[in-house]
Amino acid sequence: DAEDSFSDDDEAVKKQNLAKRQEKRFGHTISERKYRLSNFLRIVAILFAIMIIPLQIFLKSILQDTENDLIGKLQNVIEDHGVLIDIMHVELDLVSTPITLLAGIFFFLAFDSLIAFKTSLLYCFGIYVMMILKLLYESPRPFWMKHSIQALGQTCKFDFSSPSTHIFNLCFFWLYSIFMYHQKYTERANKALLSVLYLVFVGVTAFHIFG
Repeated sequence: DAEDSFSDDDEAVKKQNLAKRQEKRFGHTISERKYRLSNFLRIVAILFAIMIIPLQIFLKSILQDTENDLIGKLQNVIEDHGVLIDIMHVELDLVSTPITLLAGIFFFLAFDSLIAFKTSLLYCFGIYVMMILKLLYESPRPFWMKHSIQALGQTCKFDFSSPSTHIFNLCFFWLYSIFMYHQKYTERANKALLSVLYLVFVGVTAFHIFG
């Protein structure tokens, strides 16, 4: 019994020391059981990552026909309003790599350095995977179907649109960052901040594309 009491006291002292280190390191005492995803979510994510590339390859003709119809309708709308837009050379500056790196620095300085490290590591790994995928299969950028609306130099941009780093940044990286921030180690967190920031990024990006 005496040994058990001593062990309990030692455990309590360890927890107190850990809380002090956490307070010094993160500014708050971190809450436990964070960043733990269920096995079901892991299985779903892995299966989705494995299946999405074969599905895109098998459904390539269907996706191309649908894309051509959408491009034709978009060009009709643009032509009816007398507006000339060069979609092939639109650059999504708000979801580019420099902005993403700045966001990582923002996380590191303002919130949680562990979140910054994990999200930056994920981003670099995601870019690496997409570069490998670009070597395995290619998906050229869309082209103008109407002669009255031409791209700059009447040629497509000489690179590949899929896998898209812009889509990765906007739809996956930022959502993952928000999820990590909502699950951050510090107990006190402004969970609405990054949600609003993400909506602002999406809104300004949409205005940058269609405005």
